[in-house]
Amino acid sequence: LLQGVKERLAVGDHEGAGLLIPDDILRRFAFWGTADDVANHAMEILEAGALRVEFDTPFGLSTPDGLRRLAHDVLPRIRSMQG
Repeated sequence: LLQGVKERLAVGDHEGAGLLIPDDILRRFAFWGTADDVANHAMEILEAGALRVEFDTPFGLSTPDGLRRLAHDVLPRIRSMQG
C-alpha cells in the first residue's frame, strides 16, 4: 500500500494515491461524511478514552463554510451526545 501511494504521489496522481487507502485505515486518521457521521466518529474516539479531538478546516469546502459547518452542525451534536 505504502509503495503504491508513494509511486502515485511521485507522478502527481494525488487522487489515485488517495483512492488506494482503504476506509478502515483512513478512518483512523480522518473524519468525513455528514455532520452526524463526523460527530459520531468523534464521540467514539472520546468514549474510547481520548482527552480531546482536534478538527482542521474541512477539505473540499471553503474555509468559512467549513468552519461554519463545524460550529453549527458538528459541535452541537457532540455537545448533546456528551449529556
